Amino acid sequence: MLTTGGAMVLKNPQLQSEAVTDAYRAGRLRQEYRAPQAMTGRVAGYLLAALGLPVGAVGAMLADKQPRSLTPTPTPHPDDQGRLVITGDDLQAELQTRIADLLYANDWLRACLKSNAVIICGDMGSGKTTIAAAIALLRELLWGWETAILDPHADDNLETWLNGRVFGAESLASKTPDYQIADAWGQYRQRSQAHRSLVLDEFSSWGVGGEKSVLGSLTPDVMKHGTADARKFLHHVIYLVHGEENGMLGGTHVNSGWQVKLKTKAVGIRLVADYDDWGEPKFTGKAEFKPAGKDWTDANFQPFAIPGLLKPGALKAQLGTALEWLEIGIDSDPCGEQLLDPKLKQAIEAELTQSFDDPALIQRLENIAQGPVIGHPIDGTAASEPMVDWQVVKGRPDAVALVAYLKRKKMAEVDPRKLQQNWGRNQGLKAEDIQELLDLLTAIGAGHWLTDASAQPKIWELRISPDHLPDL
Repeated sequence: MLTTGGAMVLKNPQLQSEAVTDAYRAGRLRQEYRAPQAMTGRVAGYLLAALGLPVGAVGAMLADKQPRSLTPTPTPHPDDQGRLVITGDDLQAELQTRIADLLYANDWLRACLKSNAVIICGDMGSGKTTIAAAIALLRELLWGWETAILDPHADDNLETWLNGRVFGAESLASKTPDYQIADAWGQYRQRSQAHRSLVLDEFSSWGVGGEKSVLGSLTPDVMKHGTADARKFLHHVIYLVHGEENGMLGGTHVNSGWQVKLKTKAVGIRLVADYDDWGEPKFTGKAEFKPAGKDWTDANFQPFAIPGLLKPGALKAQLGTALEWLEIGIDSDPCGEQLLDPKLKQAIEAELTQSFDDPALIQRLENIAQGPVIGHPIDGTAASEPMVDWQVVKGRPDAVALVAYLKRKKMAEVDPRKLQQNWGRNQGLKAEDIQELLDLLTAIGAGHWLTDASAQPKIWELRISPDHLPDL
């Protein structure tokens, strides 16, 4: 259309053979000559050319495969009872389709997902943690890969990480971040039966204390693992560093040959940060990409733009509900300690003592004792279900929300750690809050602990069928 319009604009009667002949004759006789004009064709040409511009723009937009969001919208289908439902498989399939579109439009991201080593380099605030979190999450959504995150500053990044076990947060374990990471590296460095992601945040700082420091003593093995063992161990390691010089990869005490080898083998991502008027770093979405197997030189880095749906906070906003449904999130108790603050423990014990001294509760317990439950209602073998005073729960919005969640998920047995990871963190609840809620339900006879206080993991079980839980 654009070409045709341009041709019509340029075409003019004076260029035709008859017009040229008349002009030539007038020139020979030195007579005045007025060339004929055909304005209709010229106007039509301008119109066609003008229409060609928006049509071309629309074509360019249709050719762009970049998805604008990963938020899934699966189509409900009828179940055995004719009700329209959406299953976890439906949600997973829809997410995988959208991720496939994202990877089709972003070669750099596709290379990162499959590579055994990725180095993400950039200044503070450039988005290193955000991109690493996205890579780890997409791997789990596509292929179910386990994720371990070793982050000395994990307490500052807990809102950024989206899945996996996070080591290095003092709020989640009793050990210091360095010793958490050292223990985790010893555990996850071993050969695995399935692919797993290992994210090493702030790796530039690991070797600052030299080989005598806790983390510095690990870096030579971490570097060697990335270049020699990761592929055969089914490991996919992501290194987050602030600079490109060799000392930034594990410290100056690490063999420089290993550092050069890793930088060549790995997929390289350079992120560009910017700063506002107050000197605070901000995400720009600008980056450069180096394929695996290429030397770490400027000539091998090509610029690209990070999609808006991967900017800080975007994935959590788009996928928060879906991740909760699929029970994907960060493990709030990576070391399996189930920490409970002493003051909070004292307060809970006082509350439980007061609750058990309540005459109404004592009477309820006596009623239960006089009419014991034979078997278990979940197995269909119980002669009756215990009497539960749900009035106690109605005064606690968090307890009401938990009962609704157990009923919706049809959960008979509860692992407190997984409950906090998959439901509690979205409610703003910590491990100790989950423990207190389950103790409350235990106190009113709705459930009981299957394991003693020292057992790990602790398991809690409903004493009534989830289908019989009330709508509070």
